[in-house]
Amino acid sequence: MSAQRERGAAAVEFALVALMLITLVFGAAEFGRLWFLQSTLAAAARDGAREMAVKNDQADAQAAAQQIFPGAAVAVTPATGACDSGGQARVVATYDADWLTGLFGSGTITLTGEGVMRCGG
Repeated sequence: MSAQRERGAAAVEFALVALMLITLVFGAAEFGRLWFLQSTLAAAARDGAREMAVKNDQADAQAAAQQIFPGAAVAVTPATGACDSGGQARVVATYDADWLTGLFGSGTITLTGEGVMRCGG
């Protein structure tokens, strides 16, 4: 009779530990993916800002950011021709990321990357 009880206790312990382990694994995957997306988004904004600061062309700045992160919405300031020497070129890239597992939320989470460079190289 005691062997039966031991097996039942082991099953309950396994269920509790497995639940925590699965949550930890999915949490690490979710966090790692969002970290990667955020890092890539920041790199895209930095590249766009560098392009705007050097070439003073808003379309080139947007294209440079889109080349690194194709799905991002890119906003460039100042407008073409307004990036005077000593001023700042600023690029903000945003992306609405879906949850990978759906375990920690539903819908999307908005990620933002920003790049700022001094105009005139």
